[in-house]
Amino acid sequence: VVQATFREGVSFTLNGTFSAMTQLNTNITPSSTSSKILIRLCSYVTADSNSTNPYPGFRFIKSGSPITNAIGTTTSNRKETTGAAGETGNSYAGTVYLGAEFLDSPSTASQITYGVEYTGYSNRTFNVGSSGVNDGNSGNVTLTTFTLMEIAG
Repeated sequence: VVQATFREGVSFTLNGTFSAMTQLNTNITPSSTSSKILIRLCSYVTADSNSTNPYPGFRFIKSGSPITNAIGTTTSNRKETTGAAGETGNSYAGTVYLGAEFLDSPSTASQITYGVEYTGYSNRTFNVGSSGVNDGNSGNVTLTTFTLMEIAG
């Protein structure tokens, strides 16, 4: 079991693109080619005080590319994500949980780097791990965790 933790806030302003939260990049070396890796993200997101409903989402990545089986599939212009939040209001509307689990079958005994990429809507800012930059003493900073667990095959 390996885990990356991040104890600060990170802001994203995205317009349908994805951006890696590199602080969560984590390496694991499976003990055999039949091992599986359980991937788990626990994060909290809040719309910035100047942004309403940024519709934050994320996807799991492996070696810098999305894990195809870990994202939704669409034929429209919607973003293919592992997890997403709907209307988050603004920073005064509260913080929402954003996380998921996925069981990957990497079929290798070599080191693999897993990570997380976040996405948002219409250049609206959201914060991962903090309730906003302008919330003064009323805000919160949360722990973000990214955990990889090998399951022997």
